[in-house]
Amino acid sequence: RLTNDCPHCTKPLERRIREEILDTDGGVTGHRMVWTTARGYMCRNKGCTWWSDNSKCKGAAWFKKKSAPIQHTGGYVNYELAHIAKLEDKRVSTRMVGGIADGAWVPPRYKRLMRQFTHVIIDEAHAGKDDNSSVFQAISSLRARRRQVLTGTPIGNSPMDIYWPLHWALRGPSMQFPFALKDGEKAFDEKYCDQQTIEKPVVTTKNGTTETVTKKVRKRVPYLKNPPEFWKFSSAIICRRTYNDSLFLEALKKANKHMPKVDPLRVAVPMTAEQASLTLNALREFNKAYDDLAVQLKAKGQEVNMTQVQNMGQMVMMRTLATCPEHVNTKLNKKVYTGPAGGGKLEKIIKIVREKVASGGKVLILSDFKAMQDTVAKALEEHGVIQFDTSWDDDERMEAFNEFTVNPKKKVFVAGTRAVKESVEFSVADTVICCDLLWGPIVQTQAWSRILAPTDRERKCEIIVMMSKNSIDEHVYNVFYGKLVGAEQALDRKSLNKRAKDVDVKWFVDSILLAADDLENSIRNVATVNEVARKMDFSAFEDR
Repeated sequence: RLTNDCPHCTKPLERRIREEILDTDGGVTGHRMVWTTARGYMCRNKGCTWWSDNSKCKGAAWFKKKSAPIQHTGGYVNYELAHIAKLEDKRVSTRMVGGIADGAWVPPRYKRLMRQFTHVIIDEAHAGKDDNSSVFQAISSLRARRRQVLTGTPIGNSPMDIYWPLHWALRGPSMQFPFALKDGEKAFDEKYCDQQTIEKPVVTTKNGTTETVTKKVRKRVPYLKNPPEFWKFSSAIICRRTYNDSLFLEALKKANKHMPKVDPLRVAVPMTAEQASLTLNALREFNKAYDDLAVQLKAKGQEVNMTQVQNMGQMVMMRTLATCPEHVNTKLNKKVYTGPAGGGKLEKIIKIVREKVASGGKVLILSDFKAMQDTVAKALEEHGVIQFDTSWDDDERMEAFNEFTVNPKKKVFVAGTRAVKESVEFSVADTVICCDLLWGPIVQTQAWSRILAPTDRERKCEIIVMMSKNSIDEHVYNVFYGKLVGAEQALDRKSLNKRAKDVDVKWFVDSILLAADDLENSIRNVATVNEVARKMDFSAFEDR
């Protein structure tokens, strides 16, 4: 909304517009004149004072040779802006109108530079995988005869992630990339992305009788539909470099550097009784909310998608309970969880850190939950914890990174998974503990790779993923590694056995509820789920 200020009193200029009067049902009952500051040209400040001198206006109709300066009080009208305000073109602020300009257009840097270069290289191109994102809009505005895109994680969710970066780089449609725009996106999906049928048990109740029926649905999975055909298509346009590449190994040897040996570990810990009690209740509530959402969308001719599921309050609630259950009390502003902070994970994390520190190592701890970061940092104070703060400026961040690297008393660095995903090196640490996983592998793998930089010494690095048994952690793990394996299939030409159910949250919840013995065994010490837990407001978790 364009606003203009009075050149004399600096208050916003106004103008009158005709506004509709609406009744309670939204119907138009009449019109009225109101004042607005949008595209204003009249000063209505009664205290506004300014002077004019007609003896200086030679050639004007109001010119007077010997007139004295005149003082004006009580308002001001800018007739040039009034002329502009009457135009229907809403983009008038970026145009010249009758020789008058109320703004100057400054082209973006990439527009000013694009004629000076014939070769454009886009780094971290996975950030432009969505054609509606601002990153891709900026990329698509670049023009050059030669184009390249670089990324270490080109596929995060499915082969569809590389469509738009390749579309730009290969100027689709072309001989190498015979797809174009939205229609081409659909054709690419149908040709290369696999969809599989999932059988879901659905419990129905009719006339007091409960019946379980099997429902079949189709779901896109992170794997290729026709691997040999995709490999043939991509071989001429994608150059894949791995840590085993001869050129990379030669460069390492020349620099006298060594890549660490990586040992990934999956540590599953039982939940506390209080955790299990609330988790079982949350699973049941999620199951009910999912069915209600599916019915609502079916009436509109739509199906439930993963984004809707991940943003459901019950889903966020289950993820919170699996990692930092004490945060439930803060979100609901009532005492619902009465167990230890950090649930079953914290005790195991403390044990691992003590072992690593005792052997002279340093540890990087990652969590996407701020509450878990605070809990872990407090529990490990004795080891000289540095906790990353996203409000730090560049100097404060570099000071913290350097302190962790050079100070032998600082043994533990705690940070958010998304906060240290790129351009940071923690090679001084040989262990990274992931308190929880993200849904997609791109950011997660970028974050834990901070400890995997080449160094002068030979070393072994451990990537430890913490999981709560019989919780939503197990489903997130299946989704995460399903996408990771799908990317390896597409890029590294690996064969695999596909399981569509591993990436379907409803199947996971149903399977846990049908075999809830483990959870119920965990809560035998808790007589019942208390009434406060039964009446939890899950809407509090929709915005974490």
